[in-house]
Amino acid sequence: MGQDGDIITIRNMRNALLDSYVHKIEELVQTTLPESEQKILLPFSQAIADFNEALGQIGNFRVEELQKADVAADKAWIAIRKQLEINCEHYEPEIRQAAIEVHKVFSEIPDPTQLPYQEEYTQLEILLERLSSIPAETLKLAMVDGWKSELRRRYTAFIELEEEISERKSNISIGAVKTSRIELYDAYRVLIQQIHALAILNPDDLHLSLVEKVDDLIREHQTSSLKLSHIISKSSKSGSLMSVDKNNPPSA
Repeated sequence: MGQDGDIITIRNMRNALLDSYVHKIEELVQTTLPESEQKILLPFSQAIADFNEALGQIGNFRVEELQKADVAADKAWIAIRKQLEINCEHYEPEIRQAAIEVHKVFSEIPDPTQLPYQEEYTQLEILLERLSSIPAETLKLAMVDGWKSELRRRYTAFIELEEEISERKSNISIGAVKTSRIELYDAYRVLIQQIHALAILNPDDLHLSLVEKVDDLIREHQTSSLKLSHIISKSSKSGSLMSVDKNNPPSA
């Protein structure tokens, strides 16, 4: 490989693969070079730390806030379910009949509280539309008219928050991650050049083997990057879409 470490290849790596690759390079240099030469690694290690921090901003950006809004929507759904279950056994026939009518519509929608966000809020939207088709007097008799309005409010709050967070995360990705990636590319290129320079100045087994191991890592990750790109391309053509699991939020 060239003394730039095939910078084009790492520019094409997705964030997770790039993160894996640069940490392997860092570990290889740390475990191979003598302590007196370790200083060449400092700018590269700092660039990795900055890149990881930027990725962390995306993965953890307002996750707790989004989870809190989701829990609020879940509680509204649960409150409606419990109220209907109680009133389906109500001693007053009119209330009981209204509750049974509303519960029939309510039970047609699967429990959304354990679903991934995308599927959950699709189901809640369907539920709200169906509840809106029920006469207001029936909802009032069933004692869920207030909770139906509250569910709509919490549903809307979650959707608006999710859209805001998605937009902000996109801006972070375009900004902080892009900047940190560029800085990482530059630090990587300098490190590879210094590794080759050391091998020229000290053409012993230790330095020559380091160059060889770095080249092996570059080839290995070239292959991984190509395979991943092929998988993603096939996935995109098949129209698959990953949903966020609310019980296992994504990391960067």
